[in-house]
Amino acid sequence: MYSISAAVVAQAYRQTQSQPMPPAAELFPWLHGLNPRNSGQLAFFNAQCSAARLPPINIGYRGLTIVHVPAPFGCYRPGRLVGAVNHPEILGRAQRDGHFLDPDPPKGICLRNFHIQVPKMALLSDIVVYSPRGQTKEVLDVAEKIAQAQRFIRMKFSACAMGPIYNTFVVSGTW
Repeated sequence: MYSISAAVVAQAYRQTQSQPMPPAAELFPWLHGLNPRNSGQLAFFNAQCSAARLPPINIGYRGLTIVHVPAPFGCYRPGRLVGAVNHPEILGRAQRDGHFLDPDPPKGICLRNFHIQVPKMALLSDIVVYSPRGQTKEVLDVAEKIAQAQRFIRMKFSACAMGPIYNTFVVSGTW
């Protein structure tokens, strides 16, 4: 985990927004969901080989996912950034330790699956964790779970292909 200022986050956000997306062929069909137990979806996308189900980590794309840690219930603090997501949208909820959510549909054939694209693109992103309240214990806990999930993904796929190493950042100070 690294500390980062709000000014540097703004600069990184502008840079990320100006870079072109990778070619669709690099992300398709992975971005639409390829659960290894969903034979219908795998057959539809002709993705029976396990390589098609791996995140395309070697395509040269570096995204930015911004994670908002809300204030506790009853404590209102405005300041959620446009496009920020909450950590349950990318982290699995059942695990005590950090693992990314596995959003791939376990059954049925679906072509769109827009709802799974945030957690899938988080795998190809540096992740910035912030709260309008500053660097609280909750922010650091969420950031540690995300960093652990990134380490787990790195270990899981390091034998397959060398891609960029994505990092977790915590915004220093308040917004």
